[in-house]
Amino acid sequence: MPENAVAASGTLRLWPQRRDITLGPGTARAGVSDAVAQNPAETAGPPLFEETTYDLWLSSHDGRRVELRHRDPTLLAHLHTAPGQAQVYGHIHFGGQVGLSRFSVQIDGQPELDFEIEVFPAKMAYRADYAAMREEVHALAAGLALEYLRATHHGSATTSQHRSGRLEWLALLRHQIGELEQALNYVAQHPIRSLRRQERPVRAEAVRRPDARVRRALRTGRGRGGWAGQVQGGLPVRQRLPEQRPVPSLDTPEHRWLAQQLRRVRQQLAHIAQQERRRQRQSRRAGSDGGSERDRQALVELQALERRIANLERLEPLAEASAPPPPGFASLRLQGAPGYKEAYQALLTLRRGISIRGGPMDLSVKDIHQLYEYWCFLALLQTVAEVLEEPIPADQLLTIQADGLRVRLARGRTHTVPFDLPGERRLEVVYNPKFQEGGAFLPQQPDFALTLKDPAWPTVRLVLDAKYRVDDDTETHRRFGVASPPADAINVLHRYRDAILEQEKSSASSATASGRPATQRTVIEGTALYPLDAEAAADFDRTRLWQGLQRLGIGALPFLPGSTHWVRQWLRHVLQRSGWRTAEAVVPHSAELQRYAWHRAAAEVVLIAVLRPRAERAHLDWIARAQRYYTPWTPSQPRQHQAKIVAFYTPASARPGDEPGAVTHWAEVTDIEVLPREQIDTPWPAQRGTEELQVLYHLGPLQALESPILNRQNGRGQRFSSNRWSSRLALQRARTVTELLLESASEWALYEALRARGAEPTLRALPPRDPTAAGQRGRAAFQIGGRRAHYLDGERFEVVGTNGTRWELPREATAEALVRPLDDEPP
Repeated sequence: MPENAVAASGTLRLWPQRRDITLGPGTARAGVSDAVAQNPAETAGPPLFEETTYDLWLSSHDGRRVELRHRDPTLLAHLHTAPGQAQVYGHIHFGGQVGLSRFSVQIDGQPELDFEIEVFPAKMAYRADYAAMREEVHALAAGLALEYLRATHHGSATTSQHRSGRLEWLALLRHQIGELEQALNYVAQHPIRSLRRQERPVRAEAVRRPDARVRRALRTGRGRGGWAGQVQGGLPVRQRLPEQRPVPSLDTPEHRWLAQQLRRVRQQLAHIAQQERRRQRQSRRAGSDGGSERDRQALVELQALERRIANLERLEPLAEASAPPPPGFASLRLQGAPGYKEAYQALLTLRRGISIRGGPMDLSVKDIHQLYEYWCFLALLQTVAEVLEEPIPADQLLTIQADGLRVRLARGRTHTVPFDLPGERRLEVVYNPKFQEGGAFLPQQPDFALTLKDPAWPTVRLVLDAKYRVDDDTETHRRFGVASPPADAINVLHRYRDAILEQEKSSASSATASGRPATQRTVIEGTALYPLDAEAAADFDRTRLWQGLQRLGIGALPFLPGSTHWVRQWLRHVLQRSGWRTAEAVVPHSAELQRYAWHRAAAEVVLIAVLRPRAERAHLDWIARAQRYYTPWTPSQPRQHQAKIVAFYTPASARPGDEPGAVTHWAEVTDIEVLPREQIDTPWPAQRGTEELQVLYHLGPLQALESPILNRQNGRGQRFSSNRWSSRLALQRARTVTELLLESASEWALYEALRARGAEPTLRALPPRDPTAAGQRGRAAFQIGGRRAHYLDGERFEVVGTNGTRWELPREATAEALVRPLDDEPP
């Protein structure tokens, strides 16, 4: 018994196949008292569990050939027969199958004993959660929970609440065919005939009732044989005249109705078998399990059913049926006569549905992990509908795929279950979507996806995986605080968030420089749904799985028919939050944060200021004390009123040792005023007119740059005698004064792209630009060899070839053109 399996009272039912069979001394059943273990009527036995291997040994004490049989041949695949065939040994493994399983023991080919055991789920309560899950799946989508041939089965009964699907119909046919054969064989032995008037040649003297037909024959001379004489009136009479007499017939409306129903049953069986053969061929071509022993056995059973129906059609009363029954045919004889009544009821039963709550029929159900996945999706739809207080007709919105003996939920993003959300938003719930856009190497296929669409925000997705596996060891409890899905089930959610890439076609902000939609990550959260009952999940909000979902967007949630609280709470949270709150909840990439910060920094104007000649140190000290700096007002320089930072260049003469000149200090601008020079109090007199207007910057504390921006390139410095303009991005990134020319994020991106290719461009200052075109043209030219480029706007650069040919190219193409230049010759 698995460690995490619940205690259960198992089942062991025995059916002796010969009268004198007895259970000898030493017979034992695990978990059952020896006093009753030898009683064949006792039904208690050891509990068996799915996903568990059990050893089996079967021996004949007198050396006769022994054999173990089961309807599902794959269950016996690991059993072996000893030499002499007196022993069978090996192991059986039920996989993910749960329910009753019946075996047959034969001795020398003759039935000896049948026995039935019960397989329990290891990770959920059998009578409560599993039974509820199975019934909910079957109720929401009839037939979806069923399989045709499995090692286990469950009791079922007919119901009139819905019509039978394909697998239900087959289960009903297998259950009813014995009764149908018995009833129709009785009909063949005791048929009810009807009298039909049939024209027969009769001796003229034996005609009983001359009717219009006989009189017409006399007038026209019809009949057989020679002339026998004349009748009154002188008409000659043939020896034999045509007369209609009643004769017994099997071609009755009742027999026609039965024959028509059997013909439809046989045609339906032939159609299912044909589809199953095609599915198995396709599976074999795809390298799947289409050629398994279980599949072959299913076809054998279908063919056997078809032969049995064909044999019934050849019974004399049904073979004599020459036409369909009259439209709207009804018959009290068909519904009440012995044999007819039983056949009529058996054939009508095939039109009904099946309830899997229990009954005399054996019904196979899907493996528990597949059943759990289906239940999770259907229960997820129901929970969403409850949270939104919006009814959902799940049986109409789900698409069921029937192929041969396989019934599956339709997969893919083309089939969605939509919900309208407040604020013109929309939710789409998708089963098994497949994501392969954005140039991903491999398609990503989570079990479910919740897609949130808001007209004001990009599309975001939440992915969910149904994981029937549970780790319940001490290490798992220590790590997460509760039983958890396996670690790989959690890790795959991180992969989904990183690997699912899409192209958002409706967002103008997501377009690349070439105009194509940019590839984006759209998955913001992922959770695994796993079977943890309500008692074990009582304090789930204290576990790392819940906290990880809230903090990182990755975690796991308990989900069972009796434990849906935490999924409902999570759904209520994610469906009611706004686009702003959703964006705030997304865990951003550090590189994305930095890129965003660089773009913001590029928009902030920085004034690189020079100090008073030959009094640089004193000037800098005054700036630090007064927290002010002024410079003549220039009407053609609108950026004087936009500066956010003032940085200060210290020449080499004011720096210690042999260090070159550098930008060494900076301060934030807190306020800007325009005043006459006479209103600015300084320790030195005004060198120009006292009424000259000055731009006075009120500064925050003066700070030293961690790494001064050196005035040195290729071992040489440049003249730095007047104020310059730059950006906060350049102030943060530049290592040399020349690099301060790169004000925009696009220029820095090109600079990095060139250096990443091993090229060191020479940066040269361009002539002063038109002040009205601020932000529309870069001030630096990138030069490599005889080619150069300079920034225009957005992501566009102008590239100039060695012969003066010009191109406008996006940033990455510009880097390629400078490193591996285009043809300079004009077209």
